[in-house]
Amino acid sequence: MDISSSGSGRLDVGQVGGCSGVALDNGGCLTGPYCVSTGGCGAATMTDSRDSKVYNIVDIGSQCWMAQDLNVGNQIVGAVPGQTNNAVIEKFCNNNSAGHCLTYGGLYTWNELMAYGAADNTNGPGPQGICPTGWHVPTDNEWKCLEMSLGMSQANADATGVRGANAGGELKQTGTSLWAAPNTGATNSSGFTSIPGGGWRSNISSWYLPGGWGMYWTASTSGGNPIYRWTSFANGDITRQPLSDPNFGFAVRCVKD
Repeated sequence: MDISSSGSGRLDVGQVGGCSGVALDNGGCLTGPYCVSTGGCGAATMTDSRDSKVYNIVDIGSQCWMAQDLNVGNQIVGAVPGQTNNAVIEKFCNNNSAGHCLTYGGLYTWNELMAYGAADNTNGPGPQGICPTGWHVPTDNEWKCLEMSLGMSQANADATGVRGANAGGELKQTGTSLWAAPNTGATNSSGFTSIPGGGWRSNISSWYLPGGWGMYWTASTSGGNPIYRWTSFANGDITRQPLSDPNFGFAVRCVKD
């Protein structure tokens, strides 16, 4: 087993090794409470059999993540909540433009992305939700595993609010073709390629246009409120927060089972 480190405090992308149930960091296996190995991506892309869309995927630590925001379902235009429990996957496209979904991916209320199932506060795997077969909506702890593989401490990962020094920068796509300037700290050294998710849709049907923030739901809740992650054009950290209203439209990244 060849596990090496860049010396930056994070495991080099793609070097998964065989450490199940632990966080990988600094060239070895670090005991931790949040990580469950997926066994690796085994490829550079995956195809969603439901609509034949092809997604880039990437090994980060012990997990295999989509490196693009999910874009599945029928676009709808309507007032909050808009998306309903009708056995049809529905998505918002920013400013009601289908082109935004093609570039950035779809935006989903928390209940829609969860396929109207229950929250999952475990280490994962999370529920399938609207992810393709063999993939799932990441739990809050699976996000923590990702963040700790980039060098974040457990105490920092567990914190609420702005955290992680430049962990967000390691996740963000570089440049300003999609992100607004200055896109502070962006290196995308993880290969995650966080983008400003088509903006986002508020709980009063207002649109926040692309460029500023990448907003990602998790499958978990705190005090009954869904937990999300937030990367920003203005800084290199990453925010972890619960949100009292699940009717906001955010992006989702799926993780391999």
